[in-house]
Amino acid sequence: MPKELIRPDLEVVTRVIEVAVVPALQDIERDLGNPLPTIVTLWTPHMEGPKILVTGSGTLEAAMQAEPKGEMRLSFRATAVEGRLLFFGESVYEKDLSPKTGFSGFDLNGVVWLKDDEIVVDEEFWTMKYKVWRFRGWR
Repeated sequence: MPKELIRPDLEVVTRVIEVAVVPALQDIERDLGNPLPTIVTLWTPHMEGPKILVTGSGTLEAAMQAEPKGEMRLSFRATAVEGRLLFFGESVYEKDLSPKTGFSGFDLNGVVWLKDDEIVVDEEFWTMKYKVWRFRGWR
């Protein structure tokens, strides 16, 4: 039975984007040689948003001038351990972004620890996807 997705505070979402999403985007942009402005959407099956435009440069100015090339759905689950959340980001990009490679997106997993007033993000891994232009969801 799938576990229920939760909506953490926006500070948690922002920290995951800063520590896990932006560095992964930077690595992938470097490999592809293309910028990947991405709409990151806080996702649960019955509610989505807010939507945040993220770029590998991470600057607001760059984001203001960027045309999104894809979307990442960022989801969170609570665990039996108090103060511990799991996160999963699934991205899908335009089909013509990298026709030679068939790059279509990447998935990202990790853990968030809520300790006192500190938010600690541990990215566990991210994987690139090829020729998968649809969201499959967190399994």
